[in-house]
Amino acid sequence: MSENIPLSIQTLYDIMDAASVSGALSSQSVYGYKQRLKQLVRDWGNNDVEWTIANPLKALKHISAPESRKAYIVAVMSCMSHDAKGVLAHLKDKYRKKWLEEFVRVKELCKEKLYSQKPSDAQKRAMITWDDMLQARDKLTPGTIEHIIVGLYCEVPARNDWCHVFVSTTPRVDTKQYPNYVVLTPNKNATLCLNSFKTNNTKRRRTTKVDVSGDAPILDLAPPPPAFSATLSKELSNSIRRSLVSQPREYLLTQENDVKQPYKNKNGCEGRVLKILRAALDNPHVTVNSVRHAYACHIQRNPKLSERDKRQLAAKSMHSGNMSKLYCFVQED
Repeated sequence: MSENIPLSIQTLYDIMDAASVSGALSSQSVYGYKQRLKQLVRDWGNNDVEWTIANPLKALKHISAPESRKAYIVAVMSCMSHDAKGVLAHLKDKYRKKWLEEFVRVKELCKEKLYSQKPSDAQKRAMITWDDMLQARDKLTPGTIEHIIVGLYCEVPARNDWCHVFVSTTPRVDTKQYPNYVVLTPNKNATLCLNSFKTNNTKRRRTTKVDVSGDAPILDLAPPPPAFSATLSKELSNSIRRSLVSQPREYLLTQENDVKQPYKNKNGCEGRVLKILRAALDNPHVTVNSVRHAYACHIQRNPKLSERDKRQLAAKSMHSGNMSKLYCFVQED
């Protein structure tokens, strides 16, 4: 590809979209990468794609936190890796090594932070306990969106994967059209099924099936689909049913000002979920990761649980047993 052809942020978007269409990247990954590329190029790169790619350290100078820095680097390197038409070939040849070197450096910092298991100042401000979560849920009115969202995190401490969860009355669902869905059939607990989420790779990952309706979750390592499923409790299932009766809709979580419409993108949905969690927990700093850390600490510090129990419970948050241990903060004196 000629170096004389001007590049724009749309050029990068087109590469990401093509990767999504081919199945090389999930739609959620593409959305996140686009947001970061936009900020790098438009806000910090003077709207100059070539300058941004040629100057990784300058482009990243506004981002100091290792995890955040790594996320932006991954967005750029993913764009280079999935450039099927070679429009970035001349830049990749010259500058990919610079991005890779910075990625390796930052990755080591992230690893040191994770293995230290010490919360940062921001994480301390956002810190909650698992009892906080359960108490917050129990104070909410069943049948409300607030009760459903907090209840979901109490039973499936996943990431923010609620943007387009389709509501189905039958287990037969077109997963290409509705990759994430909840099955509500009469006289049965609801089943949450997720196929589109950050860490899913069906080529390398087997299905995780978790029954959270009782005291002893069970794993079923059967081949996909779905990539992840969880049987919800009777209380949460009924809360969802009550909500759908009062506000009929096709999706579990919809826009505040139009209950018939799902969120157009993940960003709007994430904002709504954070608003609900922060209000319910009375903490303006809480994030979804706060919930996931609280859950990991809850199971890892429980002396009554065996290692097998902890691995099974960790699967509810789509973590391995080892990752769950790392998510458990060390207790300070």
